[in-house]
Amino acid sequence: TSLEVSYYRFGDGSLVATRTAAVLPGRSFVGSPNDEGDLPADTQFSVVVKATGAPVVAVVNEHQGQGSAAEALSYSGFSAGSTKVSLPLVAKMAGGWLTTMIIQNLGAFSTTVTASFTSLDGSPSASVARTVMPGRSQVIDPRGEPALRDGVEYAATLTASEPIAVVANAHNDLPGTAMPMGDSYNGVPAVTGTTTYAPYVTKNTDGVGRNSRIIVQNEKPRFRRSISA
Repeated sequence: TSLEVSYYRFGDGSLVATRTAAVLPGRSFVGSPNDEGDLPADTQFSVVVKATGAPVVAVVNEHQGQGSAAEALSYSGFSAGSTKVSLPLVAKMAGGWLTTMIIQNLGAFSTTVTASFTSLDGSPSASVARTVMPGRSQVIDPRGEPALRDGVEYAATLTASEPIAVVANAHNDLPGTAMPMGDSYNGVPAVTGTTTYAPYVTKNTDGVGRNSRIIVQNEKPRFRRSISA
């Protein structure tokens, strides 16, 4: 298959660079921004990969820091979006954790994305909006959103008129943190099923207290019923 890989700058949505490649069946193409001189440093990009001839999949590996301060996160690329995406866990400096959300517009037109946040105990709640151009990305960083409270964990639901994809990057790496940690997951598109499977859950394994938290989000919207007497 033939690939066209386009890098768009977060700041203004401009096209910065395009790669082309021919990939044999079962083989892979690797894009490494740090090794590509025409991509400016200290810059964030949204990337669109188009394949002609065969379906493709992608994985993004995120790295920062060195030695004991190293962190590694990973998420899967998206082949389709949804006008509703759920994020079961978003933190704003809760137990040292911060979750940033990256929203990409997979549609053909600009769209306004509304992110609705509700704390895990049901209160408080808040709403944040972003306008995202086609193929481009925007970020929600809780540190810059005064409507989101410090020390609170939220569930978030993002809606838009165009299909979107969302990645949640969680970090516990404030200066002075002895062992920085990171986690990344794909936002969950609108679903209709009522059964979800979790293949791997741990409790105090490997002798190092390795544990799993299971965060379950109710995707059914709330309805307010009016009664007249």
